Amino acid sequence: MTKKQSLQIFSLDNNTLTFHDEPGFQFAARWPYLPVHFNEGILLAQVLPLVFRKNAQGTLELGIMLTRKGKHVIQQGRWPVNIKPTLLAMYPFTWVNVSDNKAQLAYHSDALHFKGPGQKLVTSKKKPTQKLRSFLTQLKKVASAFNNTRRLLQELDQLDILSENGNYLILNKQPEPAVLDKLSPALKKLLQAHLNSLQHSIQDQPQQKAAAPAHASNQQVNEAVKAEAKTAGKEKTKKKKDSAKKKTKASDGDKAGKEKKKAKSSSERKKIKKPVKPTSVEGIIKQICDTYSVDAEALKGRKRSSNLTEARTSLAKESQQADMLEAMAEWLERSPNTLISWLR
Repeated sequence: MTKKQSLQIFSLDNNTLTFHDEPGFQFAARWPYLPVHFNEGILLAQVLPLVFRKNAQGTLELGIMLTRKGKHVIQQGRWPVNIKPTLLAMYPFTWVNVSDNKAQLAYHSDALHFKGPGQKLVTSKKKPTQKLRSFLTQLKKVASAFNNTRRLLQELDQLDILSENGNYLILNKQPEPAVLDKLSPALKKLLQAHLNSLQHSIQDQPQQKAAAPAHASNQQVNEAVKAEAKTAGKEKTKKKKDSAKKKTKASDGDKAGKEKKKAKSSSERKKIKKPVKPTSVEGIIKQICDTYSVDAEALKGRKRSSNLTEARTSLAKESQQADMLEAMAEWLERSPNTLISWLR
């Protein structure tokens, strides 16, 4: 995120605070970075640079750069990726870990969401409104995901294999075999996603303007035609033209036939070409999101609609066919039996 913002722990005594949703994500248009947890980081790494850095407490954290090849990804308030990062979706609400590492709801008091008219978050009896309850419900699940990620990053930090790169820490190369042997499967997966994602941080190389192809000038063409006309009689010229027309017509006919046959052959190949099946949990999720125009968080959430029901059924079916039902259930934070029930 950006400069240090005014973060306050939320209290039910604050029954004068009003809140409104901001249209789009223009408030985050110039944020350079956003912390993420393991599950969403692996998915977002397919399109954005996934990096590490030390936070204010000196703890290693995982995050995505909100620039891709040097350009800010949020344009005109739109988030361009199917997967919406948790902290972006929850903003201006977040949490702080208090005693016993227990998460407590907090908020950025200087956010635009609290300026101007809005709805109250606490009733006159100091009870949370429905809007506030939705944030409190989400908080427990989200804080758990970030705590799991923090434990994984502690393992990484102890290996001391990251290098400074500006404001961030990155892995410059694949770890040595001796180091790889020490990595847990989850950490191996995270580091591979991180390495692959670094391609998104490379600036686009300016394309060189292609040199114009050499053409004969109109004057050169005219002079050639005149020279030919002078050396040949009118009759001879007429015969040549007639002959040339016949050849051109025949050549064009042959060419058209070949092009038609080629197009037909190409069309037939396209018809019999089978779609490539995704080979990972992330691939299945992306395919379902693209097919049903939903985002990953909606699939993972508890909301229901006919479109989401169809999407979840397809998600379970694809996962079962790819023998990834348990892995998908873990990502969805549900049991494998729940996914099986979606197939009935």
